[in-house]
Amino acid sequence: MPFKQSRQQLKHYHRYAGYDYSRGAALFITISTDPRRRVFGDVIDGEMKLNDLGREVDRSISFAFSTAPDIVLYRKAVLPDHCHFRFYLKPGHETPEAIALINHAISRFKSYTTKLYHDAGGAPGPFWQEGCHDWLCMSRKMIDAVDRYIDYNALKWFLRHKLPGALALYEPIFSPRFESGDYWRGVGGIGFLADERPMISFRGGHKMARENFAKVVEAFRRVAADHTIISGFISPVEREVYRALSEIEGAQLVKVLPCAMYHDYQPGVEWLPAIKARRLAIIARGNSPGEFNRRACLDLNETIIPIAKQNGRALWWQSDGRFRWL
Repeated sequence: MPFKQSRQQLKHYHRYAGYDYSRGAALFITISTDPRRRVFGDVIDGEMKLNDLGREVDRSISFAFSTAPDIVLYRKAVLPDHCHFRFYLKPGHETPEAIALINHAISRFKSYTTKLYHDAGGAPGPFWQEGCHDWLCMSRKMIDAVDRYIDYNALKWFLRHKLPGALALYEPIFSPRFESGDYWRGVGGIGFLADERPMISFRGGHKMARENFAKVVEAFRRVAADHTIISGFISPVEREVYRALSEIEGAQLVKVLPCAMYHDYQPGVEWLPAIKARRLAIIARGNSPGEFNRRACLDLNETIIPIAKQNGRALWWQSDGRFRWL
């Protein structure tokens, strides 16, 4: 198939047609080689190891976007066959001018790195796919999500291409901990559910003070070696506890989703390090979609408690630092 037709199929533009760029704009850009040549190095054990060309491309991102008028580069990553970067275009440019500035920076980057590739003896013809994938980041939450995606992209590549079973979806999952008739799916260390190690379910109060949070983490550190800790890991306190425990050698964690897990489910990037370390299972019950709201979170807690109580205990750490058994 001719390259031109292939590139046309892969050309995407996600900028909002009606967006007022004079207010400023945070953009997330992805550019891929054409075809997907893996020419920038390799991912080894979850970390990108750049070769000479990859290092030049990495430096070129910094040059092209950090020196462009009113563009500030914040994040970047080069993978074997593509690169990501997030930058901010400062306010004051009307939309046509703003788009021209962005396009010029991208074109300058592509032209320079294409020359580098060909000068190094690369195959003739196009080096980059035409256009790019670009998203406007419309909230602080989206910016944070994009930054996590960029930071963990090499690890995600490693799990997908070098350890494909790590992200495989298993269904149905059978465990004596589950009620008869329930249908469960899971990703990661689902063997934890058949393990005889006792479980502790964890529900954390949303407004826990920092000094009380430290007590919670220390208490769980003491039992992490011989208990599996199960939770939705949804509230800020729960997620902080998760991050602390996920780094402990031998810790086993089970995250329960508040709604269904679809066949194309991919774990969020923040959960990938623990999956790689074989310390986390993510499971979900049922096939019906559900809305993520406070009711779903309360129902989730009621689902988790009997799973833990099969051979363990369920507790709730309250905002004042005290806990009570459930």
